Amino acid sequence: MNKGGLIWGILFIVLGIGWTLENFNIIHVDTIDILVKFWPVILIGIGVNIIFGNRKK
Repeated sequence: MNKGGLIWGILFIVLGIGWTLENFNIIHVDTIDILVKFWPVILIGIGVNIIFGNRKK
């Protein structure tokens, strides 16, 4: 597994845990509000992954 795949895997696990905790009313997170505020960070992450993900040591 490459580094980019590991990062995306961890991201999806964390998001899944967060949404599960929200569904069980353990935490309250406004998912749409978070996506609206932080969508540029997602684009930056994708760009960094494209640039650095294809480099070989």
